[in-house]
Amino acid sequence: MDESLRHPTDLASFVRRGAIGIAVAKVQRCAGLTLALRQCQLAEDCGVALMGSGLTESDIGLAASLHLFAAHDLIAPADLNGRQFLQSPYATGSAIQVRAGVAEVPSGPGLGIGIDEGIVRELAC
Repeated sequence: MDESLRHPTDLASFVRRGAIGIAVAKVQRCAGLTLALRQCQLAEDCGVALMGSGLTESDIGLAASLHLFAAHDLIAPADLNGRQFLQSPYATGSAIQVRAGVAEVPSGPGLGIGIDEGIVRELAC
């Protein structure tokens, strides 16, 4: 189940009906890490296999997805994209490293990437 899973309650409904075997988690589709984490935990608690995917994301969205999916037992490599299509002028420090098609989970504080708040303010105007 992919696009129909926007909230953990969606997943719970499909589980109650015995209508799901694999759940595809997407941080941005769930409106952020909190609900995506709850959804992943619910899938694992209910014995539903878990896959990870993402929309076209900036470094912030990609970092969030990398952290979430690294914390869970996915049945296949996460299908993430974004950096090849978007620039992240507000990201500072070392960027997310991708080697041989595999993105490394950033290791700094928080999501592991720095943010230039001056650029964020400038872009918000």
